[in-house]
Amino acid sequence: MIILEKETDQYIQDYIAGHKLRFPGEAIMDICQKYREEKKKEWSLDTIMEAVSENLQEVGVTKIAEEVVEERILKQRQQRLDKEYPKRKSSLKPTFPF
Repeated sequence: MIILEKETDQYIQDYIAGHKLRFPGEAIMDICQKYREEKKKEWSLDTIMEAVSENLQEVGVTKIAEEVVEERILKQRQQRLDKEYPKRKSSLKPTFPF
């Protein structure tokens, strides 16, 4: 036997009638089951903050990686161009009329 506050007992009695149950134990089990289901759906603020933080870190790491890769590509491209078109020293001396 469980001793309940008057309001709680009335809530359970109303729940029994509203859900066509026979015993208070059935009502309590049903209420607990629904509570557990809702609790699984509920995201705590900590969970949300953690997920957002991880996402932001991933985005930041991705951005840095993209910048590094882009910099390396540009450097390799410039090295290739330097090899293909080496700077030539002109053998001609400029002549200026003085």
